[in-house]
Amino acid sequence: MAKLVKCKSCGNQVNKSANTCPSCGVSNPGTTWKDIFGGLAVLVILGFILIKGCSSDPKTPEELALEKAQKAEQTCRSETMAYVMSQTFVKRHLKSPSTAEFPWMTDDNVSVSYLGDCTSLVVSYVDSQNGFGAMIRSKYAVKLKYNPDTDNYTLIDIGID
Repeated sequence: MAKLVKCKSCGNQVNKSANTCPSCGVSNPGTTWKDIFGGLAVLVILGFILIKGCSSDPKTPEELALEKAQKAEQTCRSETMAYVMSQTFVKRHLKSPSTAEFPWMTDDNVSVSYLGDCTSLVVSYVDSQNGFGAMIRSKYAVKLKYNPDTDNYTLIDIGID
């Protein structure tokens, strides 16, 4: 059964799928703005889904492994991470770790060296309270290694003067 709608031009009843109105001759008499906007909305949504689907290019296992290796190498060579982690290891050896004040990494008496094989050497100082409550400056050297498999640092050697 054909659905009848009002012609958008003359208002007479016409089959919704008719190409022309039999009364006034207007083309597509059963098509309304609501139909047009509804169709456009569907096209926009489908276009968005299509673009989104195409842009999320799935990576091969080899590409994922390469990205992981590159991230691990970047972390291995990160002087900033080595410096921050050295502070964690130094605090564990202080009498009053909550009072520890470290210099900025860019200060003159701070040195971070990458030794290879995800190992770094950090030489710096810390100001902290000793057992008597006096603030003292202690120089330190920390050798540490990053493990990409566990994503953590291991203390190899520490020396605090």
